[in-house]
Amino acid sequence: MELEAVQAKVKVLGISLECRRRQSSEGVNGNRAGNAARAEARDRSRSGKEVYVLTGLKEDVLGVIELVNRAIQEALCEDLQDKEEAMLALTVQWSIQDINKAWQELSLHDNYMLEEAHLEKRVFVDLTAPDGVMLRVNLMAEEATNLLTGAMYKVKRSESETALELPTEWEPMHREVFKKVQLQPNSPEYQTVAHGFLKTAKYNIQKIERVQNYYLWHAYTVCRQRIAAKNGPADLGEKTLYHGTSAESCHCIERDRFNRSYAGQHAAMFGKGVYFAVNAQYSASRYSPPDASGLKRLYVARVLTGRYTVGNSSMKDTPPRGSDQTDCFDSLVNNQQQPTMFVIFHDDQAYPEYLITFN
Repeated sequence: MELEAVQAKVKVLGISLECRRRQSSEGVNGNRAGNAARAEARDRSRSGKEVYVLTGLKEDVLGVIELVNRAIQEALCEDLQDKEEAMLALTVQWSIQDINKAWQELSLHDNYMLEEAHLEKRVFVDLTAPDGVMLRVNLMAEEATNLLTGAMYKVKRSESETALELPTEWEPMHREVFKKVQLQPNSPEYQTVAHGFLKTAKYNIQKIERVQNYYLWHAYTVCRQRIAAKNGPADLGEKTLYHGTSAESCHCIERDRFNRSYAGQHAAMFGKGVYFAVNAQYSASRYSPPDASGLKRLYVARVLTGRYTVGNSSMKDTPPRGSDQTDCFDSLVNNQQQPTMFVIFHDDQAYPEYLITFN
């Protein structure tokens, strides 16, 4: 948000801007004096307890609100553009040769610009190199010319060897990076997830939602390939496990990752990582606190457990398997023969596949 512009307009118009801590569900006082107007905007933070109050002439306050809304819209557009550029780079990458003949990948923005021009069958595109030099790229000849010195550089376009394979049950993303889909109770997918949960957890399911996050799935897929290459497919250890959480943590988990910074807040007997249970009942009863409405939440996650060993409370990472310090276990457990708890230390090792809301 253009905070400086908002503050400047508030100052010029003589509007008072005050941040208050909301104590109750009070609304805006309807008995305004004269032409004074008051606007409240609830903070979208976890607490939801802060309100911003603008006091001044109605026309002036509405003008500031319009400026705020415009700034928010611009920020959302920029965020969408950044996500589209990052998504494209997962499948297509443009590179340029430097003076030492070494290939350098272009930035996300420049990569997006060249690919857009390529798809539109344009011949020339001007862009600024990381060192500030202006370049003119000839897409047909795959060459870039320094507009100041006339020096020529090779340019190339590379596509990923394999496109990212999304789960077959996902709904089309339509260039979106995140989508949450509520499952129909009579669908086979819902029944499968519910059956696994209810085998040990005796609760009433209110809804099951599928989490479709392009970035998290891509990272998880890369991690799966890495562990499979290191251990071999037989020791990949991909399992469906459970992770209880609070309502406040859901946004972070499904849009970003399972957060290891919370390790130790509840229990860290087998290592300071992210914990997943084999039985849903364990997570549901211990680590799924109810919200104000009495609803609890739990994730059904895909977890790459790989090769594991018994952990202890002092461990901040998995130990080496032998003398090679780079060949470490992939997870920790509470019992080597029949583990009921797995602990991971790498964010990309788990994917939050479904969110179950229950009571």
